Amino acid sequence: MVRVLFAGVAALLLFAVPLQEARAQAVEVEFAGLPQGGGDTYRLEERIRVIVTFSKRVTVTGKPQIGLTIGTRTRQAIYLGTGSPHSLELGYVVQASDLDTDGISIAANALSLNGGTINLTTDPTTAVSLGHAAVAADTTRKVDGRPSHTRPRLGIFAVYSYSGERGMQSKTVYTVGDKIGFLLEVAPAVTVTGTPRVKLLFGEGSQEEFNRYWFKEGIPSGQVQVTRYADYDAAQSQPNSLIFSYTVQAADFDPDGFMVPDPPIDANGGAIITRGGTLAADLDAPLGTKLWVHCGGYSSPLRCLVRGGSGPTNPGGPTNPGGGTNPGGGGNPSPSLRVSRVRFTGTPASEETYRLGEQIRVAVTFSDAVTVTGTPQLGLTVGSTTRQAAYDATRSKGSLLVFTYTVQGTDADPDGISIAADALTLNGGT
Repeated sequence: MVRVLFAGVAALLLFAVPLQEARAQAVEVEFAGLPQGGGDTYRLEERIRVIVTFSKRVTVTGKPQIGLTIGTRTRQAIYLGTGSPHSLELGYVVQASDLDTDGISIAANALSLNGGTINLTTDPTTAVSLGHAAVAADTTRKVDGRPSHTRPRLGIFAVYSYSGERGMQSKTVYTVGDKIGFLLEVAPAVTVTGTPRVKLLFGEGSQEEFNRYWFKEGIPSGQVQVTRYADYDAAQSQPNSLIFSYTVQAADFDPDGFMVPDPPIDANGGAIITRGGTLAADLDAPLGTKLWVHCGGYSSPLRCLVRGGSGPTNPGGPTNPGGGTNPGGGGNPSPSLRVSRVRFTGTPASEETYRLGEQIRVAVTFSDAVTVTGTPQLGLTVGSTTRQAAYDATRSKGSLLVFTYTVQGTDADPDGISIAADALTLNGGT
């Protein structure tokens, strides 16, 4: 209120003074996810994730952190990203010296800026309140980072054309002398003893599958199923990624693609052991399903072709129904370019539900490397509405195209996103 004097007359003028927007508070601090393998203990190199949710939308700069009480020590979980406009995700990777037998806890007011900022999105000059309640020790989230107590975990298993170097390149047909490489990711870092290997099955296709490529020719005697092994390549391997390789022989033949059974690793008297420890990976544990090998490093229904030289011939050279021709007799047909797999990648920050501003990503894998122009798009069914995920050139490479869609305020789908058949469109591109 301001008092003003006009010619001896006192008057009161009221001015509306804008109020600063109330500060956002951390309304919830919680752990996200559980230890790997369905147990109650985080092991060496596993990530512990924490979600901090605020009462209002926030914008983050720098690397805020939150202190985790692990045993008698405080470890800092560092900011990883915003799970939603209202929340932060922070993570800590278990070290070899970490041990907590009764469960991790978080002290009250353990969130700190660490040189960064957490401000209101609607008023970037207003910082949030960092105060929050304590999180009690959780016996379902113990920690034991000791290598001697950590069994290696087998992760991604992928198949590529082997280039003889760390980088691997895609191939459509493997012929005599070609090396096929296999990559197995493991955590934590491991030491390999002996000569573990990857089991391959050539010529396992059915008569029907065989004839689809080779017309009226039958499956050659002895080619119904042949077992081969890819040997461990110590020179190309690293502590967290193991390389195995197989060189195609003249007797190898599989017109509809070879197969890798599950589990893929045959110990062959060897072992995969946590580096610095004594526990070995369980090589008899399945990784998921048996793999039909795709020619770009991803498992999918499309299989890679193998022609070592003993396959049948097609003397008349008619057009192959798969899209290529076989003019001169022996030789493998060229498969037509097609979509071999469509899958969602990544998970929501909340483990189950994508929130406003989060990105939904979908990977589309083709049977061979492709070149893209323009902005193709992929339709996502979100509730009763079709939303278009846009082509993401920065994440796409070779035979793999990635499409992204950012959740809008009107989006809702309580029973899950789906993708209709033939939802990929060129949208003016190629």
